[in-house]
Amino acid sequence: MEPIAEIKTRLSIEDLVGQYVQLKKVGRNYRGLCPFHNEKTPSFYVSPDKELAYCFGCRKGGDQFAFIQEVEGLDFREALQFLAEKAHVELPQRTPIQKKQASRRERLLELHDDATSFFEKQLWETKDGAKVLDYLKKRGLTEEIIKKFRLGFAPDERNLLYKYLLKTEYTKSELLEAGVVIAKDTTDQSECFDRFRLRLIFPIMTASGKVCAFGGRAVKEGEQPKYLNSPETPVYHKSELLFGFFQARDAIRHERAVICVEGYMDMLAAFQAGTRQVVATGGTALTEQHLTLLKRFVDTLIFAFDQDNAGRDATRRAIELAIPQDFTLKVARWAEGKDPAELCQKGGGEAFNKIISEALPVMPYLLATSAERHMHDGQIDKKQAVAELIPFILLSPSPIERDEWLKEASSRLGISVNVLYEEIKLGQRQQRSPARRTLAGRGEAGSHEQGRERKITEKQEYLLGLLLTYPSSYGLVYHMKPEDLFDDFELRNIYIHLVNQYNQISEGTDFSLSLEGVEPSMQNRVQLVSLYAESLLKELTEKAAAAEVQEAALSLLRIRFDSRKQQLLSELRQAQGDEQERLLINYQALLQEEQSLTYGQKS
Repeated sequence: MEPIAEIKTRLSIEDLVGQYVQLKKVGRNYRGLCPFHNEKTPSFYVSPDKELAYCFGCRKGGDQFAFIQEVEGLDFREALQFLAEKAHVELPQRTPIQKKQASRRERLLELHDDATSFFEKQLWETKDGAKVLDYLKKRGLTEEIIKKFRLGFAPDERNLLYKYLLKTEYTKSELLEAGVVIAKDTTDQSECFDRFRLRLIFPIMTASGKVCAFGGRAVKEGEQPKYLNSPETPVYHKSELLFGFFQARDAIRHERAVICVEGYMDMLAAFQAGTRQVVATGGTALTEQHLTLLKRFVDTLIFAFDQDNAGRDATRRAIELAIPQDFTLKVARWAEGKDPAELCQKGGGEAFNKIISEALPVMPYLLATSAERHMHDGQIDKKQAVAELIPFILLSPSPIERDEWLKEASSRLGISVNVLYEEIKLGQRQQRSPARRTLAGRGEAGSHEQGRERKITEKQEYLLGLLLTYPSSYGLVYHMKPEDLFDDFELRNIYIHLVNQYNQISEGTDFSLSLEGVEPSMQNRVQLVSLYAESLLKELTEKAAAAEVQEAALSLLRIRFDSRKQQLLSELRQAQGDEQERLLINYQALLQEEQSLTYGQKS
């Protein structure tokens, strides 16, 4: 058996997806919240029969391989390796020539892996590395953690890594593209040197555990910058990756909660102290992409950023991004001047666990910090505090949560809820200037039109899905013009394929669709529209199915006739003389055609 087929046989789609999504059985299929986008009403379905997982909201999914590529951010080769390990399927070993011909992404990831091995060797096997190792142990890290996260050391050598990787058969252009070396002159790249020198190295990994970048902390006191990260590359986008996510993922999934810290050492210290569901932003601000990644796995998000002014500002920015994503948000607070790493080093895991267990829900935190910021002579400047809080309240997608937050603010600040509502209305009016209203109107119009088109496509998918699921109902619509029912090119072609097959069957013969001769992309669409129809309906009787088919087809015909009538009326308003008379005749004919809509069986 081929590896791909064997993997699919050993690893069912529902078991695989169930590791990422909480699924509920619905008839023959399963349903859950989409792992690819934020939603409150489940639109993500898994079909064991079709070996398919698909979201009808964001239109993403596919078989086991497509699902893993999307959810883990892998290319096909990486997804193959990932699933082979899960299914305990041995893949054929690649020859040196095949490795050399690997995709650009694979080459860069392999390069990073070799660079990581180089840094590890420098840490564990050199005299200078021993000093850095001693520093790590004094910071409380064990050898087990140091090895688990593959920490390393970049020596104070101009081009030692550069020479090593060239000998490992990587090209200069690949080293530059990976960002591990820098050209002395951007116009003349003949001379290159190592990006990281005399630094403690933190490998940054993809969600599947592939090293794709590095963070380097200066070893020499006073060296600037203190932290240096890899640049953006084809395999590293800092706005999408969180340090430690790969190692923490199982705990995050199990706890349905994650603690987000700032620094590499903060994450490592907390992880070693026993708090495994922790990740670090690692020298970059938290982004919407980070939050989207975490939302796939967790309901609760706890921020434990540094307690200095920069850390508090970063916390507020993170809260602003996280509220619309509908997390249960909490914020940890502790004595100023201590980061989580120092807290763990001095007080152990108990100290860190204590501040996490005492973390404040987001609104009490915002109220407390806002009161502190606007306290003057023992009195809170309520006007400033309210002006600061209201934008956060308005970010919540939940009316119930907004109402609760207003009540909390009312109680804490001693201001009536009615006054706070007035402040909200005033703030909204000020934000909606005439120019902004115009721009917003354009955006809303565009969004409305896109939504309308999406709904029409869904209606077409539903009709076709019904016909594929209940082929005995096909005789009710076979005589209708494909272009009247489907403006989606692929759906129309599948329908024409149905028409051709239906016209060839003998009277009284049961009709079933054959996909023989259908392009693979169309076969995949057939599976999707069938799943879509199944997701909306329970098992139907033949009579009920026929009624659904009739109603779905009639709905699409009405849309088509309405569109044509609007077009003719628009042209009539502009026309004159003979042209106007011609258009009027066409309009009357269209009305007669609309009134004569009938459904017929094949005779």
